[in-house]
Amino acid sequence: KRSLAEEGQQIPILVRPVAGSERYEIVAGRRRLQATKELGRDMIQAFVRPMSDEEAFVAQGVENNARLETSFIERARTILSALEAGFTQVQVEKFLGVDQTMISRMKTIFTGLGEELVLAIGPARGIGRRKWERLQKLVAASGEDSATLAGKVPEGEDSVERFDAFLERMEAIAPPAPPKAPVVEKTTPQGREFGGGQVIAKVTGRRMVLETDKKMPTGFFDYLEEQLPGILEAFARETSKDD
Repeated sequence: KRSLAEEGQQIPILVRPVAGSERYEIVAGRRRLQATKELGRDMIQAFVRPMSDEEAFVAQGVENNARLETSFIERARTILSALEAGFTQVQVEKFLGVDQTMISRMKTIFTGLGEELVLAIGPARGIGRRKWERLQKLVAASGEDSATLAGKVPEGEDSVERFDAFLERMEAIAPPAPPKAPVVEKTTPQGREFGGGQVIAKVTGRRMVLETDKKMPTGFFDYLEEQLPGILEAFARETSKDD
């Protein structure tokens, strides 16, 4: 707004004609139009170009990527809007240069937080994925809806400060993580003897480790590996009888 007031409009906005109407739809330049209105001006320079939905989306992606101040959550919102508009993840990856793994993460984070909460916090430029993802998990754990949480976002002019304060609040009220169950290692006190040697089986959770002493023939494990399919089939037959 200050730049427009002092230097005038340097870059025209981009619009496309609305079919069957004399009106135009903004493709790129909403901020410039808003600033122009707030300055009390009723004219704005614009490029007028017929464009398909796909072409318009590409143009928006190019402009958003060119804006260095675009934040993580703003990009997530753009991606979600594109997916809701019917574009595929492959198209979004091509247009915006964001790989599909990140697209899925951004979609999960934004939908998990909800539109109301994101708008209450603001763009929070400089806050990266990890912090937004942490907040999303805390929100999910709280069980409160987006609109309710939006009303609890601390006031402040700076969205980064609002984000940090809200994250701190959610951390403070988060339930403590349940203690991890201790891993119990079970070791057979005495293994069965084979060929004059001894086998020790160590079972930890769903993992079994077999150890032998030097007297065990070297071909024992090869033989055991060959027998495993038969052992599994026999186990399956026995368990089916029990059922």
